[in-house]
Amino acid sequence: FASACGCKTPSIDREASLKCLQSLDPITLVYNLDVINQVIAKRRLLKLLKEFNVPQRNSEAEALNWARSSRLYFDVPLQPVVDGYLLPKHPQVMLSSTYQINLKQAPEVLVGTNRNEGMYFIAYGLNLKNTQFFYPDGRVELPHSLELAGQRRPVEPNGNLADFHRITAAQILGEEQLIRGISQLPALFYGLPVSTNFSEGYSDPDEQQLNGDEILKRLDEMGGDLDFICPLLDYADRIARMDNAKVYMYNFQRRTSEVTTPPWTGVMHGYEIEYVFGMPRSEKFQKRFYRFNNEERKISDNIMKMWTNFAKRGDPNINDDGSTVPVTWPLYKATPKRNSSRSDYLILDTEFKQATGLRVNECRFWLHVIPELISVSSRADEHCGQGNSGTSVGSFYFARAFIVVGFLTFFCNIHHRI
Repeated sequence: FASACGCKTPSIDREASLKCLQSLDPITLVYNLDVINQVIAKRRLLKLLKEFNVPQRNSEAEALNWARSSRLYFDVPLQPVVDGYLLPKHPQVMLSSTYQINLKQAPEVLVGTNRNEGMYFIAYGLNLKNTQFFYPDGRVELPHSLELAGQRRPVEPNGNLADFHRITAAQILGEEQLIRGISQLPALFYGLPVSTNFSEGYSDPDEQQLNGDEILKRLDEMGGDLDFICPLLDYADRIARMDNAKVYMYNFQRRTSEVTTPPWTGVMHGYEIEYVFGMPRSEKFQKRFYRFNNEERKISDNIMKMWTNFAKRGDPNINDDGSTVPVTWPLYKATPKRNSSRSDYLILDTEFKQATGLRVNECRFWLHVIPELISVSSRADEHCGQGNSGTSVGSFYFARAFIVVGFLTFFCNIHHRI
């Protein structure tokens, strides 16, 4: 990145590189950001070649199957850095109970998500071959390739079958999740077709066919859970564990009646912002973009009232005159104190209503099951480098078997409860 911006690389002179980058105008930095993504994509490709057992001398197309490249569908090129000043410690440390003594008062937090958090980034960033969501004339359509994937057919005649293990590994999963025996689990968990043989069959014995809408729905759920909802729940849980902390969480589900995106896009990331800032009451906004009906204006009024209540008193339920809002916003409780019969977040829709257990099973999968399986795999890999080869190989395959059995047990348990 430094070299692309015309600066010395940090490996040659770290201080000079930093000063050079700091002296550049923001446009130059933004213009060259894609270099970071290219480097990450190349690094990911090497992992994918290993993951799918494809020799590096072969074409990368053999490893990626339907994806054009190994670029992530959603990524942040310039991520926060723990510099000891703005961020004195890693956020996980700063959110621990031992660090709480540094806080001047108990935290009060209002956080939330939308119904289709992943869809915006799926539509713009899913870098699949023969896939187009947006057209020059303004049309927005479901990609034909995704419909073929749901029908378990190749995009090209006599070509490879669609394999969502490879698609999700190449486009959605983080590098730490690209481990053989683990990387196929998310596609299986979300019910996407996964091939047992690259060109001959699928792991799902009932040969269920999915239409394009359903494929996008499941990809949206996977991406939304992985990158937005579950990290937010982890954050909320860490805050709620602190003494006297107050956490209020919402899930926004209202799709604006005249919004211009097609129905399959749902309620995407950031779509609650116009309600928080009163755009249903703004004629200027509605003349330029789209209009809101009376029901949506009422939703916006109620949201603004609860947001300002929270800003003033740390409690969205108490109005200026001491009265309370019609539907009480419940406190979110940390995992040890959670009760499945007790509401812990608020759904914002035509009617506001209390709910409990937002994406509990899905976030248990991402926040606990997958990290534990990665840990087991890492310990097995370390052990493979020690002792005699027979013991090491046996331990390696035992660990892989443990990963599969552990996931299947978890998968069966949650589907039994559903």
